Amino acid sequence: MKQCKVRMFAAVCCLLVLCVPYCRAAEPSVEKRTGDAALGELRVVNHGSLSSTDRVDRLVALLRREITEPSAPVLGIGGGPIDSGYVQEVILGSVRTYVQQGANRESLRNCVASKLASLASSDKPMADRLTVMLGNVGDRSVVPALINVMENHEDGFMRYAAARALGGIGDRSSIPALKRCLETDTFARVRLGSSIRNLTPREMVYSPVRLAAAEALRSMGEIVPVGAEIVDARYLVPRLEQLFCTSEPPFRALMMMGNLACPEAEDAIQRYIDAKQAVGASSGLVDYAKDTLARSRVVRSKTTE
Repeated sequence: MKQCKVRMFAAVCCLLVLCVPYCRAAEPSVEKRTGDAALGELRVVNHGSLSSTDRVDRLVALLRREITEPSAPVLGIGGGPIDSGYVQEVILGSVRTYVQQGANRESLRNCVASKLASLASSDKPMADRLTVMLGNVGDRSVVPALINVMENHEDGFMRYAAARALGGIGDRSSIPALKRCLETDTFARVRLGSSIRNLTPREMVYSPVRLAAAEALRSMGEIVPVGAEIVDARYLVPRLEQLFCTSEPPFRALMMMGNLACPEAEDAIQRYIDAKQAVGASSGLVDYAKDTLARSRVVRSKTTE
């Protein structure tokens, strides 16, 4: 019996020796949290029965994690990347939804304002986000700060969130800044929904910031040209190209890139082909990319005739 136990112990030790290297080797390949997963965590907060203080605390915790550990981008159902910027904009917009569903606006405002006041002067990333959150509950005192975020923040979704908040507040002092954004912002997204099939490559790409600015201006009685939100398709290329590096085979990202039908998109597809051929990747992926590139060139030649 004792000999049997010794043999079993030796077998377990051997198994551990064999398995540990594989476990360690697998550690770096653990998939990073994606935008979809982060939105799932937000849905738990949204459906919970929480006080204003607890709800704001949870939202701030989600925002802080996105700042320090941004979610990896994935391609959304509609075709646009769901990245950390998108996730944060949805988190910031949650307070507007709570008010629409009957939450106490003043209680939410006080909770967010208290969080903002307690921040260290160096914590500008969180201050910008809490400023937008205050705007989303209608706090007019943050209008100048919202204008600054809308015009100067490096993240397009933050500029979009600030523009939406300004539209909700409706302060006419923001009109000049909204008009500037309507003319200059280049943050790009793909239009969602089945109507995309009826759009030309030029109409398919738009700026959410410009769209929010246009809606804000119209709500304040200003005249906005039709199609003012459309931007050049090339501005979307960098955001789509980063999806080529995700763990999922990027067939949909390649398809969307090909649909842009612009030289910059075709260059990105060619870079992908060259990189995959250099490492001997699956011929199926490379062939699909080549077909996509060929279709893009055909579409572009027809639109430029």
